[in-house]
Amino acid sequence: MSIYAGTWRASGAGTADRSDGTRRSAQWKLEIPPQPKTLAVFIRASDNKLIVRQWGSQLSVANALTGSRRIAANNPEAINSSASEWNLGWIEADPAKPEIGGSRSIAAEALQADLMPPAGVAAVPQCSWQLARGSGAATAVAVSQASTAVTNPVGVTRLPATSTGCFAVAASLANLYAVLSADATRQYDSIIQSAGDANLATALSSQKGKMLAALATQQQQDSQAAANACGQGSASQTPAAGQVTSGFAAARASARQALTLPLTLAPASTSLDRPSVTVTFTGQNTHFAQGVTSADFHLPGVQPVLTVVSPTTATAQLTLPAGTPTGRYTVTLATGSEVAEASDGFMVTPRSDLFASICTVATSLGTLAPGQSQTATGVVELASAEDWFKVAFPSGASLNFTLRSATAGSGGSDFQLQLYSSCGVPIGAVTTGAGQKTAVAPDSGAHTVLVRVTANPWDLARPTYVLLIESR
Repeated sequence: MSIYAGTWRASGAGTADRSDGTRRSAQWKLEIPPQPKTLAVFIRASDNKLIVRQWGSQLSVANALTGSRRIAANNPEAINSSASEWNLGWIEADPAKPEIGGSRSIAAEALQADLMPPAGVAAVPQCSWQLARGSGAATAVAVSQASTAVTNPVGVTRLPATSTGCFAVAASLANLYAVLSADATRQYDSIIQSAGDANLATALSSQKGKMLAALATQQQQDSQAAANACGQGSASQTPAAGQVTSGFAAARASARQALTLPLTLAPASTSLDRPSVTVTFTGQNTHFAQGVTSADFHLPGVQPVLTVVSPTTATAQLTLPAGTPTGRYTVTLATGSEVAEASDGFMVTPRSDLFASICTVATSLGTLAPGQSQTATGVVELASAEDWFKVAFPSGASLNFTLRSATAGSGGSDFQLQLYSSCGVPIGAVTTGAGQKTAVAPDSGAHTVLVRVTANPWDLARPTYVLLIESR
């Protein structure tokens, strides 16, 4: 978020004439000359909108409201009082536009009681704004998303008419990256000092170094691009804005990545047969705020309902639409330019199969006489999940088990097979490694066999297996 200087002014007039047993009348005029006002500007991560909002304490101007009031037949009484700045709300705009203008009606804040309109008549102030990118050292565009307060942001989206040419471009680029680097250093040092955890402070120090290195690399690339553009014409030729500023987005992306705060989720997954879930977020050094922080699961058609509990805790109600793809999803919580992220932090897992997940209630596949077979196609929904089956066979017969992935090709989950004579009593060792697995229950010993199917390693993208049991 960057802070810029602006100007605020206000004007208006009105009359009031009412009677509640005593006649009261008033006429007034509001006139506030241009006043200096700071504005906060940032790019909202959730939709890449440029956001402009009032910043700093509320302004108040003395003797701005003047006029007169009369009660009954008494002599008029002069009105001469201060007036305060009203809340405009947030301005949203396309960050690519060089100028931003607009107007809106806002809720009227309190005037003196006898100047307000009667009940049932709304007081609707009309507010307008006109913002433009400056030139040279006063470009009104947030060039540092990583910062929380840039006091003198610099840019070269438009070069000043009095200072064009390659020299001005090089100087502006050097100034820009000096501001970015100094501000990032200041912000990182502040966060590191307040980390309260040695491991977190060490990780942040490492990220600080990475971001400064990324900025230095990007500065070199931008300077080279400017030099190449200048070499194509005369020494005084001004490169096109796209040639000069091509690296700004990359620099901001590098800075944003380096400043991303850690985020944890609980639960970190849901299945397609449990499409509604409440997820709790826990951030580190975050500043979550209701109405400001937005959540993005990067899931198609999902609009989470976010509730902020504290600056470091929030919850989201999530409902998956039909057809949501299974997979791992990166989750971000953005508060202005502050981003907390859990990379691949949330899983959507397949629908559960109908097979038992514990030994004591293993799914029965019946009794297989010699020459008979049975096939079960199942899903291992999570790395910790397992399916259990129970198969009986007559004396003199043996059972042959074959376990394979239901998906053709190599890779994916490696499904493992383990036979048991009863719960807790294994027959042989569990299978290991990749590829198809086989096992045999001999014609001697127990003639009811328990089968456990697991995946190690487990791959969310390929969780389906086929178990073939043949009696011989």
